[in-house]
Amino acid sequence: MNIKLIFLPLALLLLVVMALFGLARLSQNRANAGLIDGKLRGCPQSPNCYSTEAHPETAIRFAPEDREKAWLGLQQIITEQGGIISSVNDDYLWATFRSRLFGFVDDLEARVDEKNHRIHLRSASRIGYSDFAANRRRVQRIQQRLAIHLNQALLRNRSDAPPAR
Repeated sequence: MNIKLIFLPLALLLLVVMALFGLARLSQNRANAGLIDGKLRGCPQSPNCYSTEAHPETAIRFAPEDREKAWLGLQQIITEQGGIISSVNDDYLWATFRSRLFGFVDDLEARVDEKNHRIHLRSASRIGYSDFAANRRRVQRIQQRLAIHLNQALLRNRSDAPPAR
């Protein structure tokens, strides 16, 4: 068997893996996080970002009396899902998530919209073009968990109710 036929694919595979690790290292540079005119930055044209600012109907809704519960619950859920909160104040949060295999860094930002009683989320990859909808799924998982967190008392009351006849 020709040694070149074995060596060439292995060399190409090694180059691809090294390139991925190199890109992952580049993604560790700090992102441009923060609000612009009181809102989360818009997403670029690439599909590696998802923001509820662009889809306000998808933002997390909370009752005015649940504002603090929603904000603290969001922080807990982010941490439980592997996020590292880098900055948080009364109405803005910035956290990072790392991919398991290569360590690519994604940024998650959140802001409280006091007027409309919503929490907006933005999750974006720092580098690359496509993320196979990973950021959209992250936002959706956080939204689902927070909805459950905010409605636990309601769910408990329903489970304590007598069965329907």
